Amino acid sequence: MTASLTLEEYLNYFLCPGEKQQNEKAKGCLLVATVYQSEKSGSENMIYARKIIGGKSLDPFNCFTKDMTGGHREGGLVDHSSVTVELMSSRSPSNAGAEQLQGFLEYCKKHSIKVNINFSFVQPFSWDNKFNREGLHNLYEKGVKLKILSFQQVINCMMGDLSDSLESLDQLETCRGTLTLDAQTLRRAISNFQDVLVVDNDGYYNEHNRRLQEILGYQNGVAIQKASQQEEMTGFSLNTYRDYFLLQNSDEIWAKFKVNLRKQGEGITQEESLFEKVYSMEGSENNGKSNQNKVHLMANHLWKLVGDNVTLHELANHREIVIQIMVVISEYPDRMGFCASLRRLQHDLMERIQDAGLQRVRVESSIRYAMDESATVSPNSSIASPSSLHEEDGTHTTAECMHLQDILLDMLEDVEDNFKLLGRLEYDGRAVVRLDKSALSSALGLVNKAIRIHIDGTEHSMNGNFDDRYAEAANLAL
Repeated sequence: MTASLTLEEYLNYFLCPGEKQQNEKAKGCLLVATVYQSEKSGSENMIYARKIIGGKSLDPFNCFTKDMTGGHREGGLVDHSSVTVELMSSRSPSNAGAEQLQGFLEYCKKHSIKVNINFSFVQPFSWDNKFNREGLHNLYEKGVKLKILSFQQVINCMMGDLSDSLESLDQLETCRGTLTLDAQTLRRAISNFQDVLVVDNDGYYNEHNRRLQEILGYQNGVAIQKASQQEEMTGFSLNTYRDYFLLQNSDEIWAKFKVNLRKQGEGITQEESLFEKVYSMEGSENNGKSNQNKVHLMANHLWKLVGDNVTLHELANHREIVIQIMVVISEYPDRMGFCASLRRLQHDLMERIQDAGLQRVRVESSIRYAMDESATVSPNSSIASPSSLHEEDGTHTTAECMHLQDILLDMLEDVEDNFKLLGRLEYDGRAVVRLDKSALSSALGLVNKAIRIHIDGTEHSMNGNFDDRYAEAANLAL
């Protein structure tokens, strides 16, 4: 039972919870709730752990209260018991949220449940509203311990969840083999991860901690300073790699879509990144008309990006300009009609290229996927071979089932990219954060070293030369 967060969730809700999250109600609040029940022996047993993302029709504090008063299979407290509640939220509660928590306290009192609540949060929620201030003060009066998390404390929590995600790979049985982790090497890696991000100044915490003390002391505050986020994470989380690329769950399908421009001149090749985004969809989602509309909108967007990044001089002087579309997907692509969508996108782009008379521009694409349901390609598939496949319209496509080694290397590469993003973001006065590249490199190297793959009783290192019969069979069928 865990409620760990991904690096992306920490970034979006706790490190950069700016104006975008304030205005989009669907991303208004993320609450992590953990409840421990005291045993007669003196130890504590975790009875509830849940991550709740608030939306237009979902108040996370109301949801938590319902769970605790019997509305959730993991919730439901025992009369005459003693519990400790740990709440970590991206923002402070509104007056309505505070009333929900007060209702939970009343429930505990009625059922003779001794309760201790520790509530930590990052961002103030409309403290210029006197009712929200009163709600916080009422919680404080009823014994709820309120605390603002500093930037360093958020990073420490993030590193703890990263550690849990890495440890969850140990003894992971997959159809390709069993993964294990060397405990001592992993501990060294986690120690290095803790040194990767260095916080030099946290003025945001100092200011809002002062304001919280004023509110709890019956004084009004001043206007809220907001942070902004300029970039988004574009890699899969460790949990996504574990659940969908290694364990091959199929309730969701995850895809990373990346587009590059390759400009080939005489003796020189330049590569530029145009677009990169991660998508998730339900395993049963397949709407042909909707997909066609999405493909057309994507083609419009990519065509504009190409126009913004290719000059007339380059068109005249480069031998070839290639639009590279690269897709990494957890699920075998044909089950969702993904191949057909990709072909439509390619044809749409090539029609625009031909209409513009751009003889030196062409499109090529690749699909790399982890899960193969049938190890065969359907007769209607547009992608028939993992080797070079040229079409008459000038497109070029490859498809490949990923080797286990490739999945693991991609996983570590995404972790590296996410940390680099955290190190270069500007946090608009919240804090000054530096990235220790040496510590990051060392940590990733140790994780690489810690991972072992066991196949038919033989142990292999992550970088070793071993066979992945699952991927080989799928690629032979192609």
